[in-house]
Amino acid sequence: MLKAYIILAGVFMAGVLSTLAARHVWALGPAAKETAARQIELRVTDNQICKVEHVVDGDTVVLENGIHIRYRGVNAPETGYFLHDPAPWGMEAAARNRELLEGKMVRVSLGDPPMDAYGRVIARLYVPGKDQTPEVDVEAQLLREGLARVLPLGQRAAELDALHAAEEEARTKKSGLWSLSDDEPARRAQFTYACTANSRVFHKLGSGCAAARNISSAQFKGFTNLEEAVLTGRHLCSQCIQLQIKKSGKPAPEKVIDEAPMPDE
Repeated sequence: MLKAYIILAGVFMAGVLSTLAARHVWALGPAAKETAARQIELRVTDNQICKVEHVVDGDTVVLENGIHIRYRGVNAPETGYFLHDPAPWGMEAAARNRELLEGKMVRVSLGDPPMDAYGRVIARLYVPGKDQTPEVDVEAQLLREGLARVLPLGQRAAELDALHAAEEEARTKKSGLWSLSDDEPARRAQFTYACTANSRVFHKLGSGCAAARNISSAQFKGFTNLEEAVLTGRHLCSQCIQLQIKKSGKPAPEKVIDEAPMPDE
């Protein structure tokens, strides 16, 4: 008899708990709907038309839905966000990018693959034309004005040829970045890292590394940031790493290991 009462009590409590749970879910219905309405879907498809909400710098923008787009064909000079001072023409590149895109609708052409090693969406952006005028290729425009350099990030061969042609146009006219090329100190001042043309190792300029100081003008190959250097398949000099650790005042690890070199270009 006692066992029967226990079973009945268990069934009763299960029913009560189920009813309370159902009422709780019902009560949360409007709130759940309101929360869903405030959600933003962070996705973009190839050739989708989107609005540019904010321009970060010369090669990065934020779409209206919050997605950061890193240009897949060019690399613009740094504006100083991660550096103490902006690189030459960095502020001009950001301003021109802002003029071309901020607040405007664009066509997003995703890279192949559409994300880079840092998890960022990489794409080329085109401003649709009006009154039968052709759309504006933003990357090609920045290259023609000497406000960026070609960076083969998720590019197809035909697209890369067109970007190199736009870059060569600016180089020939000595526009923007290329106006500094005749002045060796100014030319080197544009870059944060450098190497000799045939080396698998690159160096941090201004680190105190003797190898960085001794790169000849004829062999000098510069990079505006770490990402650009690593994408060429090179790795950072161990001496530069040690000097940076010493300069920062932090204790050095027992052993500093270079980043594993990637395959040749």
